[in-house]
Amino acid sequence: GKIPTELANCPQLKSLTLSNNAISGPIPAVFGQLDNLQILNLDNNKLTGQIPTNLASAASLDVVRLINNDIEGVVNNRLCESTLFISADCGSGGSLFCSCTNCCCNDACN
Repeated sequence: GKIPTELANCPQLKSLTLSNNAISGPIPAVFGQLDNLQILNLDNNKLTGQIPTNLASAASLDVVRLINNDIEGVVNNRLCESTLFISADCGSGGSLFCSCTNCCCNDACN
């Protein structure tokens, strides 16, 4: 399935872990509207597309985990500056460029 955009109706959401759920499709831009969201863990799914540029607008976002997905493009510099920890698949022939991630890997990242 896909990540429901109705999550935008949960403004008090602080932590969202949807890892290991075979979720497909893009990361919804609605996460950028969740000002209280601190942790976003989408590891080990089948997400595609790019990281939404407005994800950095989530004022409290500290941790973004995107390991083992098919995300491409560039990790936005604004997201790099506004979060404490980003993990994503990059390098080694991947299609995601992430110069600011704390952890770039293709197998496992804890």
